[in-house]
Amino acid sequence: MVRPDLSTQWLYDLLANEWSRWLPESTMATIRKGGYYTTLVRPGLRVIALNNQDCYTNNWWLMYDFAFPSVQLQWLHDTLLAAESANEKVHILKHIPSGEGSCFRVWSREYRRILDRFWNTISAQFNGHTHKDEFNVFYSLSQPNYAINVAWNGGSVTPYSNVNYNYRMYYADPQTYVNY
Repeated sequence: MVRPDLSTQWLYDLLANEWSRWLPESTMATIRKGGYYTTLVRPGLRVIALNNQDCYTNNWWLMYDFAFPSVQLQWLHDTLLAAESANEKVHILKHIPSGEGSCFRVWSREYRRILDRFWNTISAQFNGHTHKDEFNVFYSLSQPNYAINVAWNGGSVTPYSNVNYNYRMYYADPQTYVNY
């Protein structure tokens, strides 16, 4: 049982209330549960927004409940399975790039396994956190010479050590939802 004085539930409730102006009612349960959600943007394109503070090495809340990250990753798997069955393409939004030094290796490894399984469903990933205009290419675990996905990081409008502010606009082909 989570002690109320050690809970972040107030934050998830606040997010759900604030975001309810833009997001459908169907997203509120998972936002209140852990700050993540999915929504169908248009037929054939789903957005999944992860609260991957679960992987952040400086997130001291994880010491309180080590099992917490597995709940969201299982939800991600199940949501991608449903999207695959519905023949939807998915764009994943998250703050911390998986595999980046401030993301726990175990979280990155499990996320990477999900990415490998659903490479044909996930058409793009968008990250932040590093403040750099960069991208990461992911290769198949079973065929290391075969690229399966790209995670884009559009930089930041907030200056950071040795990084100027910047932004990037991404365009997706409305027929294939592939980004360019």
